[in-house]
Amino acid sequence: SLCLCLSLCLSLTTCLYALQDAEMLKNCIISFTSDNGGPLDHANNFPHRGGKHGFYEGGVRTQAFVWWSQLPQAAVGSTYAGLAHVADWRATYAMGVAGITATAIASLEQAPFQDESKDHWAALTAGAPH
Repeated sequence: SLCLCLSLCLSLTTCLYALQDAEMLKNCIISFTSDNGGPLDHANNFPHRGGKHGFYEGGVRTQAFVWWSQLPQAAVGSTYAGLAHVADWRATYAMGVAGITATAIASLEQAPFQDESKDHWAALTAGAPH
């Protein structure tokens, strides 16, 4: 897993420098997240107990982060204690970042999952409840 982390770090650094050289970094929002904890037969979810397919924190709580050059200073280094799902990034980016209304999203949706994603942008950037 150290090799995977190093590879990710090098790849991310390459991307960030490319965006900076193209003067595009100031317009980017970068986030990383995971869908759930790793399986216990070959993963360590420390400091959380349990893992994938379980209901302890190690199976449902994961780490994530958001970086944006315009992130309000009050949000820099903060921790979001609310509940979120990986599917929530869709609404968070569409509504919170791009400003697309819920009505506009609903009119574009063909699937029966229109309410599967919740916008967390205000909570992530200003500590507002969602």
